[in-house]
Amino acid sequence: MSTYGWHMLLAKYMLDVAMDGIKNGKYVASAYALLVAFEEIVDAYSANDGKHFHEEYLADAWKYRLEWIKAHGLFETWEHLVYLCNRVVAEGRYEYVEDMLRLINDLMDIKR
Repeated sequence: MSTYGWHMLLAKYMLDVAMDGIKNGKYVASAYALLVAFEEIVDAYSANDGKHFHEEYLADAWKYRLEWIKAHGLFETWEHLVYLCNRVVAEGRYEYVEDMLRLINDLMDIKR
């Protein structure tokens, strides 16, 4: 399986984790799983560009990942996902998780 395929598979698994969390009222866990799904989607699309963000230090990996996110017009989406996640943590409301889920599903259906 290609690197793209592995990352998209992991993103799908994180979506499954999020859906299980939603079914069980675990909205914070679902929100965090959706953030990881976004990371995997970015890693999948960037793999098609020959980029890999698996550095020894996570801070370095995120530095390069953020550069790629910005270069591909996804930074506002990332910021919005983080904002929604923070709202889920603060308020525990399903509506924010639903918005996150919609954004992630949209990203899985496009090629960047």
